[in-house]
Amino acid sequence: SVAASPSQPDSKEYVPSPSEMKDILIMKMRHLGLKNLELKECTYHPQTWDDMCKDAVEYQRIRKSFLKLIGYSYEQECRNIGFDDEDINLLKSKKSPENYNTHLKIPLDFGGSLSFQNLSLVKSHPCHDKIHSLIEMQLGNRFLQKHKIIYIPWFEGMFYHD
Repeated sequence: SVAASPSQPDSKEYVPSPSEMKDILIMKMRHLGLKNLELKECTYHPQTWDDMCKDAVEYQRIRKSFLKLIGYSYEQECRNIGFDDEDINLLKSKKSPENYNTHLKIPLDFGGSLSFQNLSLVKSHPCHDKIHSLIEMQLGNRFLQKHKIIYIPWFEGMFYHD
């Protein structure tokens, strides 16, 4: 959880301002060793149950196409991050290599889309876990509830790894 400001003695009730949260997240990214990320300010657009169900099916379809595209069209980039022939063949067969996750850079509830531009392949441990811990930190302390915004760790390109 986020530490209370010295001027706010009751840490259970304290919710950082947007500028304080951004500073906290930048320090946390440094502490976690997350590099080449920026914070995108996003607003909350909750999905309906029907939309979530429809999007879950579409996500699986586009995820498989995305993985296949990476395997066939970005082979050199895959090798540059340490993938071997077996990993690339997994991608070509629409599967993620071990310890990699298909990640929505901007989640759907925060304005993201189911498009190749919003998808990436992220090393699961530790990168994907750390990225999501920054989002969960903002959800767990009522920051989103109070300010109606969230800062999503975002990066250019199709790959994120340590």
